[in-house]
Amino acid sequence: MARTNLLTQVLFTKRLELKHLDATDENALLLFDLINRNRMNEYGLFGYMDNIKTQSDALDHLKKEKSSFKEQSYLSYYLFLKGKPACIGYIFMLGDEEKAMHPTAFIDKKYEGCGLMREAMQCVEEQLKQNGIYKIRGVYEESNKSSAGLLKRLGYQTSSDKNDFGWVYVAKNLRTKQGK
Repeated sequence: MARTNLLTQVLFTKRLELKHLDATDENALLLFDLINRNRMNEYGLFGYMDNIKTQSDALDHLKKEKSSFKEQSYLSYYLFLKGKPACIGYIFMLGDEEKAMHPTAFIDKKYEGCGLMREAMQCVEEQLKQNGIYKIRGVYEESNKSSAGLLKRLGYQTSSDKNDFGWVYVAKNLRTKQGK
């Protein structure tokens, strides 16, 4: 499977559709609505998406996303409940020179604790394995217990290292059964 298929292929789980959003006004509105519903999230909103203040900003973001994918190892999936029009979350992954992916994930506060992000991450991990990508490395904010729990349930190994901002490092090798 070519790398571009990681960007364009729609993935399905039991309850979700994971898809890329092309840079259209309709998709910019979906992204902007997700951002507005969650702007006051306790862990900050999306990091680099904090600057999306208008639907036009969301459209610009989607345009940059597409060009970024062409320039580097990058993929994004937006999460939708099957048969529902609203975007409820996302998974972005940036690659590095060691062919490892670095995820950022977010789900609408309304859907936290339902197992949807776990379902989505497992689906994306399987897609990565099918495309010869076996290493995932990430960080999460130390106080973010839901992210810590999710990553532990998914088999990520936590490092004892933390950066100056209290972010905890995690890693997973998709080649092994336990993810170690």
